[in-house]
Amino acid sequence: MTSNIDTAVILAAGLGTRLRPLTQAIPKAMIEVNGIALIERSITMLVECDICRIVIVIGYEGEQLKRFVTNLQLNVELIFVYNHDYQTTGSMASLAVAAEQVHGGCLLLESDLIYEAKLLTSIINTAYANAIATTKPSSSGDEVYLLAGADDSIQAISKQLSRVEYPNLTEFVGVCKLSKDFVSELACIVKSQQYKAWTCWHYEEAMIAFANMTDHWLYQLYLPSLLWLEIDKPADLQRAIDDIFPRIHKKEVSFSS
Repeated sequence: MTSNIDTAVILAAGLGTRLRPLTQAIPKAMIEVNGIALIERSITMLVECDICRIVIVIGYEGEQLKRFVTNLQLNVELIFVYNHDYQTTGSMASLAVAAEQVHGGCLLLESDLIYEAKLLTSIINTAYANAIATTKPSSSGDEVYLLAGADDSIQAISKQLSRVEYPNLTEFVGVCKLSKDFVSELACIVKSQQYKAWTCWHYEEAMIAFANMTDHWLYQLYLPSLLWLEIDKPADLQRAIDDIFPRIHKKEVSFSS
């Protein structure tokens, strides 16, 4: 695959409190599905997509995660950056500390996802410079909804958006493609005193607010049949093991044969 995207940023600093006791001693990126840690699966798939630099933002159990990923000995340059304030800030603070390591367009991923390979290939190859992957609402009870215009430009993102009022809402997946300018200018704003409160926000909320106040357009990449899951709770992990991973595996084995 040929692309101008060679860098990925993985946000992996969070406490993972909703997954305890599973995350009592390990970061949630190291939770395993079918014997493979979530972050190992993501990194392997990124390398298969010709990503050669991976920036990992660490915090909770950061040294353990750093050792684990380094010992995988995958053919990729690894850069670890710390969000030292991971206990008191949101994921936007993690993205801000990674910004200096973004030298061109990049992928942005959360570390607690399981998904099929087409998610990465689709978002890498989209013509949009700044895009957020979305899919059909999962009815999981914890959805982050997106409201997009007819041209797929994103107008709002929130868990509070009503599917009754807005029947065409899509669900945020947790994977984005961003330009260098978008990342660096957003990080610069967040580090300013005026917008310091944004460090406590989820990064997707800050991205939409930033796009709405600048000329950086942000679009959705809608993948209605995507198989994926964010693993936030023990019940999510069980669903990943029993349902999502077997379906992904079956689909990808069928595609490769």
